[in-house]
Amino acid sequence: MHNKCSFEQEIELPQTRQRSARKTKLAVRFCPLNLRTPYRFDNRDPLPVYAVYATEIDCPEGETLIEWMLLTTEVVTDIQTASTILRWYTYRWRVEEYHKIFKSGCQVEKYRLAADGMKTLIGFLSVIAVELLRLTYLHRTQPLALAIEIRAFP
Repeated sequence: MHNKCSFEQEIELPQTRQRSARKTKLAVRFCPLNLRTPYRFDNRDPLPVYAVYATEIDCPEGETLIEWMLLTTEVVTDIQTASTILRWYTYRWRVEEYHKIFKSGCQVEKYRLAADGMKTLIGFLSVIAVELLRLTYLHRTQPLALAIEIRAFP
């Protein structure tokens, strides 16, 4: 990857089964790319994308090095936009947690309703899953807060 510009950015990595939670610094580079389309497609024009490549600086011993190659159709021509793409990628952990809550906590898959009834139920369960995710986040970040201070619907 050609180095259009380079900068460093700190991010918080949440704990996973393979990694302990930690704050880490990433070296970030970005540039435009053209991806070749598969031969099976009639339109073989290359697809213009932008690559944001981030790799961990000084990975702690015993941990797996963080290395991300992010491809986006967002125009990335400056440090601020590259930083935004990196920040958006870090949201994936919350999205994964939301889906886990939606499937396990709300047990959405156990309901087998007709299409119209399912739309209403999924809408209702989505709100519940978001609120459970918010409460989980608040509990992790403010474990000593009083329940009255973190009420479900302010």
